Amino acid sequence: MVYIIFPSVLFVALAGILTAVLNGFHRFALAAFAPALSSVMIILAALLARGEGAIYTLGIATALGFLFQFLFLLPATTSLGIHYRFCWNLRHPAVHRFLRLGVPLFLYLVVANASSFVERNLASQLSAGAVSIITYATRLFAVPSNFLAAPLAIVAYPLFAREALQENRGELRSQISRIFRLIVFLFLPLTIWTVLNALPLTRTFYERGQFRLEDSLLTARVLTFYGIGILPNAIAVVLLRCFYAIHDTITPLWAESIDLVYYVLAAPVLTSHFGLAGLALTRGMTFFLVASILIVVLSRKRDLLVLDFNLARFIFKALIPSLVMVIASWGTIHLLQSSFDSGRTPLRAGVLGLSLLFSGTTFFGIAHLIKLKEASDVLNTARELLRGGTNRSQSVSDELSFEGKKPT
Repeated sequence: MVYIIFPSVLFVALAGILTAVLNGFHRFALAAFAPALSSVMIILAALLARGEGAIYTLGIATALGFLFQFLFLLPATTSLGIHYRFCWNLRHPAVHRFLRLGVPLFLYLVVANASSFVERNLASQLSAGAVSIITYATRLFAVPSNFLAAPLAIVAYPLFAREALQENRGELRSQISRIFRLIVFLFLPLTIWTVLNALPLTRTFYERGQFRLEDSLLTARVLTFYGIGILPNAIAVVLLRCFYAIHDTITPLWAESIDLVYYVLAAPVLTSHFGLAGLALTRGMTFFLVASILIVVLSRKRDLLVLDFNLARFIFKALIPSLVMVIASWGTIHLLQSSFDSGRTPLRAGVLGLSLLFSGTTFFGIAHLIKLKEASDVLNTARELLRGGTNRSQSVSDELSFEGKKPT
């Protein structure tokens, strides 16, 4: 299987380069859709493969999926008028820049993943199913980041990079401040809603077969402690792009290194006292530590993030609809609790979806009522997408662009 799949890593790397190019020109749709090709081919192969060689069929389908992902992006990149020419010149300035920025970034990824290794090692010493519970909780925790924070960061990065190249970094400071407010506005209620509904979420997605209520209770407890880190994790995901835009990959490395030292010291202590909950709490706090370091450096050392009374007042105002949303969410789940408990996965998903819909409507309604500008921005963007404009990706980028000269 390694011999079949590993050569296709080259096509994954090439597809990554083409994806970055398309994102830089605000062509987000194709770049976002291309990775799904490998998944589609694997699913088709799994449905059609038969016999003892079925596993090798899946391996070939995986490799072909990566190849097609690369080929799918080629025409779109070519249409931009960009043509690649092979040049073997190790003294080229781009090579030096790549090493200067790429080596710290590589080390950052190594350090960032080291804590996950330590986490699973500690979890394996607690009980037989502890590692699985950590994995289940992590998957649910990652949903807001993967489906909202990461896309926002991808869309915002070309804007950051463009302004970073301007004289005195153009309007980069204003754009970062506005994106920061938008992240707080979106992920503060998401954090509260996830923590509040950790048990319904776990029961909906996992409770079937041998995964029983007692397993849901334990997984939900871990998810609750993970969930407190949803907002700071989203902030870090976006702020990292700010540092990349100004060609700073050292600060993220230092932030993750400090975070790893904290985790290695704190995790064993809290785990010995509180078990799996202590391990999860340590992980939740690491997101606050990394986000805090990035915020402090970006505001104090780089002077690119505005931390003032207006921001504090905005966060306080954003708490108001979030707390009202808590009441709406709790009321919806409480009224439909009997249906949720007695129903199967589809019914539970319907109850949870209704709770999310009602909670979100309540949040945006109150936010609009107290005149939070971010509520209007998000609703206008959603309206543009539903209207089906000719260039949806550009519309989203325009919404993220800053209108004025000063941060609100």
